[in-house]
Amino acid sequence: MTNIRHWLVMTILCLSSGIIFLLPFLREVYYIPMQEAFGYNNTQLGIQMSVFGAASLLSYFPGGWIADRYSARKLITGASIAVGLGGFYFSTSPSYEMGILLHAYWGAAISLAFWGAMIKTTRNWAPAEEQGRAFGILEGGRGLSEVITSTAFLAVFAWLGSEVDGLMRVIQLFAVTNILLGVAAWFILEDDEHSAQDVVKKVAMAEVKTVLKMPAVWLISLVVMAAYSAYWGTFYFTPYATDALGLSVVIGGAIGVGKGWLKPLAAIGAGFLADKIGVATSVFGCFLILIFGFTFIIWKHFIQELEKNKEGRMELEDEDDLFKTVISPFCAEIFYCYYGDEDADADDIKEWEIVEDLEENVQSAKFRIPAFMKLVFKWEQEDLERTITLPIKRISPNGIKEEPL
Repeated sequence: MTNIRHWLVMTILCLSSGIIFLLPFLREVYYIPMQEAFGYNNTQLGIQMSVFGAASLLSYFPGGWIADRYSARKLITGASIAVGLGGFYFSTSPSYEMGILLHAYWGAAISLAFWGAMIKTTRNWAPAEEQGRAFGILEGGRGLSEVITSTAFLAVFAWLGSEVDGLMRVIQLFAVTNILLGVAAWFILEDDEHSAQDVVKKVAMAEVKTVLKMPAVWLISLVVMAAYSAYWGTFYFTPYATDALGLSVVIGGAIGVGKGWLKPLAAIGAGFLADKIGVATSVFGCFLILIFGFTFIIWKHFIQELEKNKEGRMELEDEDDLFKTVISPFCAEIFYCYYGDEDADADDIKEWEIVEDLEENVQSAKFRIPAFMKLVFKWEQEDLERTITLPIKRISPNGIKEEPL
């Protein structure tokens, strides 16, 4: 194999293994748009992904056996095209029940045919002493392909108006990309040196029992389970930003995509670091970072004291509470600006009034909406004061009704 073809193999592995997961994991970036397009609630989305996970779990066991007996070139090509065809069906907005079957189909296609073949090809790509680098390059390349594709398709989604039709076009783009990568894999990858007719040593049940008795096997399983639990937790950054923080679906999707930009650097760095300081030490350090990160999120949650309202959106538990940010301690005063009296007519002369407390609405028990809010920031050791004026969306300047031009 020439040096150019050698790196083309890794390129196709990175591209195909990164993009093939974007269709079943579509909710990582398009969580809210998927709910609006397909009419799914949180539970239904969770069930579909649980079905995908269960199908993947059941497919991993025979997937390794299949990878040892069939050409990786054929398996990767077939799986990529199969996932792409499923994407075209998904873009027709199937029923919830058919969506469940589709996720099971995706789980089987990826884990039964693709995953084992991809791992085997990567192991054969580098010598034994460079396995950490090989898989680091693979994970970095996967992350890079994911984030570049997701960023480009998110831009298309925003350009199309961030509506249901735009989401369907994005799904079709993912489908086409998977099929094209499957075709490219057919021409770039080579058939294994050992054909399917070669005799493969059978694994006896006694050997399986011996492996299951090894403490290292169970420890590695726990590490993988914990890492994947954290990985799945990051999937909810997008809906949290939209529901809890009130950001737009495009900004929420951008957070999901932006998170992916860190993956290539982290994966490649972890691979080289594992070869330098050892796998155990690098894994321990990564878990410390995960513990700190999720603890910070929990701490922020308790500070803001959020709860769900009747519509399922997150809101403040107490109306007197404020969202606390890094600059909150420096906000010394808040003023509310009203334009004229609440019951003033259109012909009445109006004046601006700045007060420290919200005025009550005489027609209801609610507060009157101000025209502006002024936030005053002060520093203890600095004789400095800054005022920020925030316009408030309202019916009219006096908060009552639309005034004539």
